[in-house]
Amino acid sequence: MSTLRRWVQIMNNDKVEGLVPEWAVEPVNPHETLQPVQGEPQQLQQAALQEEQESVQVQVLYDFNAESPEELTCNAGDRVIVQEEVDGWLLCNIPGTSRSGLVPASYVAGYE
Repeated sequence: MSTLRRWVQIMNNDKVEGLVPEWAVEPVNPHETLQPVQGEPQQLQQAALQEEQESVQVQVLYDFNAESPEELTCNAGDRVIVQEEVDGWLLCNIPGTSRSGLVPASYVAGYE
């Protein structure tokens, strides 16, 4: 599968880490005040919808308990959207939630 987008790991003001699409962030000087993301909300929403439509949805075969902040805890039977493959791992998100992270490729059905 080709890479649909690049992901970066970020930390918010509450020191919570997570993965976000590269297009959604821009580097800042840690001593500067953060500014809102530039762009029309509708354009950003359309870009996200297009990326989701280009993504592959698969079913999780086995329970997976995340052992690091980069991984996604999910249960057998969950449907996840594959964003990217990274060395035998799939960067996935659970539809309708903000939960995303890595899942072993061998734990899902329907992904080639």
